[in-house]
Amino acid sequence: VARALAPGRPVIIHGRAPVGGLGKTELAIRLAHQLREQFADGVLWANIPTTRPADTLANWARGYGGLGLLGHGDLRFEFRPLSIEERRIAEVDARVDAVREQLRGKRILAVLDGVVDERDDAQIALLIRALRGCTVIVTSRVMRLPALDAERARAIELPPMTEDEAGDLFARIAGR
Repeated sequence: VARALAPGRPVIIHGRAPVGGLGKTELAIRLAHQLREQFADGVLWANIPTTRPADTLANWARGYGGLGLLGHGDLRFEFRPLSIEERRIAEVDARVDAVREQLRGKRILAVLDGVVDERDDAQIALLIRALRGCTVIVTSRVMRLPALDAERARAIELPPMTEDEAGDLFARIAGR
């Protein structure tokens, strides 16, 4: 996985299991720790099942001294009347652009953790846009998502453990 990492080209760590537990997140955590020296400007993390992209973008921006980042309802220089949904979309787009500008030229590793299925694609698309030029790991139960296909993401599959491997792991953790 470490050899596959490159700025601007996400890597998907995925496993074909109906439930979690293959070790995708653990692998991402270990990689982030091992590689932290290479990413002098930091590691960003988003837990996709609990993430609201607008909040995640605001938190990331604050971490880099950002903007106070376009507060709720703060669309500067927008004079035409917008519906609530149009305003929400415009605010998120403004945050994406602001964060991407803030992160430009920085050496950052971002982990988008816990993609469950295709319904997570919209969130991934926004965050990937903000992270353009950064090194990104996505942990996922699915291999193909339109947002990642568009970015030419490289997929690395974690095979499920054999019964013997699972038994050995259990014995190492639980002891005899």
